[in-house]
Amino acid sequence: MNDNAINVEAVELEAVIRELVYRLNKTREGSAAHRMIELQLIGIRQGSELGGLIIEEFAMRAELALPVR
Repeated sequence: MNDNAINVEAVELEAVIRELVYRLNKTREGSAAHRMIELQLIGIRQGSELGGLIIEEFAMRAELALPVR
């Protein structure tokens, strides 16, 4: 994969994560929707090195707090 493709992937992945964080913040904690979004974010964090780094950036900016699993 070339650098341009990696950059496009990073931008797209960050957009997906940003949308999930937005939706997570709009749902009631403990609801099924909230739990499903948490699980999606946890899957991205654990399944993708790049996803984990992006989620870590969100956490450092206090925009996201995911349970440790």
